[in-house]
Amino acid sequence: MGRDTAGWVWWLLGLLVVVMVAGGCGGESSPAGPSQTSAPVSEPVPTTVETVRNGGVVEELPGGDSEAVEDTKKAPPQTEEEEVVPVEEPLQPAVEEVVPAEEPLQPAVEEVVPVEEPLQPAVEEVVPAEEQVELETVEAIDSGSVRFVAVGVGRTDICVMRVLGSVFCWDRTGGGISTGGSFVSVGVGHSACGVRSESSVECWGIDNDGTLPPEGQFTAVDVNGYHACGHLVDGSVRCWGSDPWLEPMPQAPEGVFVSVSAGWAHACGIRPDSRTECWGTSFYGETFPPQGELVSVSAGGFFSCGLRPDKSVVCWGDIHNGKSFSPPGEFVYVGTGWDHACALASDGTVVCWGNNEYGEATPPQGVFTTISVGDARTCGIRADGDIACWGRDPRVPEFVNVAEEP
Repeated sequence: MGRDTAGWVWWLLGLLVVVMVAGGCGGESSPAGPSQTSAPVSEPVPTTVETVRNGGVVEELPGGDSEAVEDTKKAPPQTEEEEVVPVEEPLQPAVEEVVPAEEPLQPAVEEVVPVEEPLQPAVEEVVPAEEQVELETVEAIDSGSVRFVAVGVGRTDICVMRVLGSVFCWDRTGGGISTGGSFVSVGVGHSACGVRSESSVECWGIDNDGTLPPEGQFTAVDVNGYHACGHLVDGSVRCWGSDPWLEPMPQAPEGVFVSVSAGWAHACGIRPDSRTECWGTSFYGETFPPQGELVSVSAGGFFSCGLRPDKSVVCWGDIHNGKSFSPPGEFVYVGTGWDHACALASDGTVVCWGNNEYGEATPPQGVFTTISVGDARTCGIRADGDIACWGRDPRVPEFVNVAEEP
């Protein structure tokens, strides 16, 4: 219903009310009363219409009809419903702002990649470190006309014996000494000893405790730590020097041996019947060799290894770092150091095991004729007579390449 139609309806209703009121008062007034009363009633109608127009919503009747008040209450909610649209529109940017909030998180994820990338060089740097060890382990001098027949590696010194028997030694600093004269055997520990061509023993080195070797004629000598053991021509064994605690090294058992090896605090020898006997201090059972025959033996730090008649290797004693491991294969020699061991295979290649902190258990490729195992390093003589060392301080000084005088 339109506003004009509603106005007329209210006007008619108002007129009807006036008539009814006038009719109710007819007993007290004259018949002309109704016509006089209806005339002024029509005058407030325009005012009522104007009130409706001015208010825009409320239509007010004379006498304050309660229905007009109800319309007044109903009209404003229409205006409020229209205002909801602008209220909801500002929420749209709030939803759109979530996207920019998430976008800054993507650079944060991308920043993780640069953090991981620096780790790549750290892994790659391990390769150069290994390559450096390889370069040092294969270091060998071109001896030219000089050839070597024996090498001994100790704790700090390395000695080599040339074809004519001269011995040259050097330490970790590269300094070297030439003993003069000729030798048939050399052994190196904290000090060095050699068997002269006339079968006497001579010792030298800064770590020599001053103990003089016994008199007699020797065929070989071995040195480890602060003591040495020599094999005499009559087959007996004599030891001298001290153990690591500077106590006198115990003497070898009486009887005949075919070979002897000095360890850090113990020693072992092979009897003519291929039995092995060991003596000295035993922390890990290093003085208790296994049953069976051995053709050679090497005493190390706190362990020992031997070579059986079938060319297999067997080790016993301290098992730390795997140094008591017995490698498979056929071998012609086995040597022990402080914490690692190496063996010379039948084909001339070298196999090492045990501690490898300095690369001492990573031998170079090639064919060798003999090897000597010391403290954290090993040296060998190649098939062409050159010297190669690997492990800690493996470089061979250039001045070793000096022509041997006849």
